[in-house]
Amino acid sequence: MPPFSKWHIPRAFGRRMTVLALGYLLTLLSRNMVMAVAGQMMFNVFSALYALQGLAAVNHYLKRRGTRPVFRFLLLLLLFVILSPAVMFIGIYDQFADPRKLRGDGPNQVSA
Repeated sequence: MPPFSKWHIPRAFGRRMTVLALGYLLTLLSRNMVMAVAGQMMFNVFSALYALQGLAAVNHYLKRRGTRPVFRFLLLLLLFVILSPAVMFIGIYDQFADPRKLRGDGPNQVSA
């Protein structure tokens, strides 16, 4: 298992997860309660995984700046509890832009 600051969702898996976000957006238009619950469950999975990737990205940047581990832990905890949608968007940005340069372009790239 890689260190948390190097953790990321593999690119192929990230592309498949966009189906969850699109499924959630489609169920917003439905008045059927079963479809609404299914869409909310899709969004919960999508947001949880991308929030973890966003926390890993923030941890990476904080580590690179040399912050203390206790301060990093408290900041990540507060971000997750209070600003989890913002952390989710950081994770989405990290997935598509790859600013940490963790993903290789080759097909044999091993990732977490």
